[in-house]
Amino acid sequence: TSVFAARQQKNLVMGRRGSITLLCVAHAVNMYSISSIFSYVGFLAVDCNWAKDVDQAGAVSGFLAASVPLGRVLTSYLWGIISDRIGNYNALFISMLNMAAGNFVFGFATNLSTAILSRAGLLGAANGWLTIMGPMILEVGGEKEQAHVFGVVIGAGTAMSIFAPSVGALLYKVVPAFPALGPSVLGGLISVMVAAIAFSWGTLAKDATPAIDTTLPVPEAATVAARVGAEHNVDLPKVKARCESFKTAAMPHSALRLVLLAHPFTLITSLRALNGFFLFAAMDILPLWLIGTRPAGGLALNEKQVASVLAVSGILLSLYSGFVHGRTVSWLGTQMTFLMGGVVAAISGTVMPYAASVYVAIPIQSIFYCGFIAQFGAIISMTNNKVGKYQKMTGAINGVIVTVEAIAKGFGPALGAPVIAIALESRRVPLAFALFGICIFLTSLLVLLLTDDRKQHKQDLLL
Repeated sequence: TSVFAARQQKNLVMGRRGSITLLCVAHAVNMYSISSIFSYVGFLAVDCNWAKDVDQAGAVSGFLAASVPLGRVLTSYLWGIISDRIGNYNALFISMLNMAAGNFVFGFATNLSTAILSRAGLLGAANGWLTIMGPMILEVGGEKEQAHVFGVVIGAGTAMSIFAPSVGALLYKVVPAFPALGPSVLGGLISVMVAAIAFSWGTLAKDATPAIDTTLPVPEAATVAARVGAEHNVDLPKVKARCESFKTAAMPHSALRLVLLAHPFTLITSLRALNGFFLFAAMDILPLWLIGTRPAGGLALNEKQVASVLAVSGILLSLYSGFVHGRTVSWLGTQMTFLMGGVVAAISGTVMPYAASVYVAIPIQSIFYCGFIAQFGAIISMTNNKVGKYQKMTGAINGVIVTVEAIAKGFGPALGAPVIAIALESRRVPLAFALFGICIFLTSLLVLLLTDDRKQHKQDLLL
């Protein structure tokens, strides 16, 4: 009985639909905590005297948006190790409790330091959801169905990431003394609910999962070293020497390092980092463009109008994530899905600032986000397909990849928000969006250096 098979037994206890529902709600509340701020952060900066006006709120908005992914930088790898040792459901329980605390603290924050620290520390560093999400999706769906499970889970998170700013705008200033309290309390309550479900289901699964017989035969060090070496075309004499006690819970750090530094993990990590950078930059840039003044090149919307735009845009995005993405991957494969998603995002992003009205901006923005979600889903499937071969290092590998991804996501809004602020001030918004689109397209071409998963599967069958 392998560790992976034992973990899959948990899904039989709770039912596949129940497991998927839990993942959907967990990802949704994670995205709510991150993105609910986007619609009102510019107004919050002005109301709390952190910025002079909305056209100059870009820097503060960037810091607040970047604080969550940057907070994950130092702990994503640790969350991978923790999940391998205590189980994904226990890791999810702890993460949700910390997320609830982060929402409540941020809601009462009236100074910039407290606001940034609550998001970076509790919502970022103390939240391991993004590290354990990939392995949990793989457990539920398996290698063949993971794209479909991913589509449903990401569909829920994507819908929330779009609707959350709408909810945030509607609840903003419900308590005038603490403008962000209304949106934050809602996120905190949902996090507590998910934590309770994760705790109860984790306990149930633990009781129902048969104990793993550690005395059963396990791969010898030479076999493991040969397999890793053959797949990555590297000689692993040191790994072979240090793998003599392979019955431990994890492989040596030397093996982990060599796997991560070998092809294709270096390229997969780079693509995930680039996708995260551009996606998080866009999630901060677009609302700032929507609220920018007309003379500066924006659409001059208020918080309620921004909420309406994001809500309507989320409908098409949710339909794509929930019903189209899985079929797209099955039809095109992960490689072409990633590439076509980049092309769609690049084109729609370039033409977006030419939208003369909200009614034109809504469909363009929806298509823009669909391209990013197609890329994100494809690269997650690529990661799972490769990481799944190293069951004893699944958490550690995902932790390292998510750490790099978190750094890139942090730099996205940190650089994107000031750039759009400068573009609004200098009246060069179309140029900024054009450069943004070109960068998305050029970096998407890197996926052509990877072997498509469908071709790789055929090669594996021949072997």
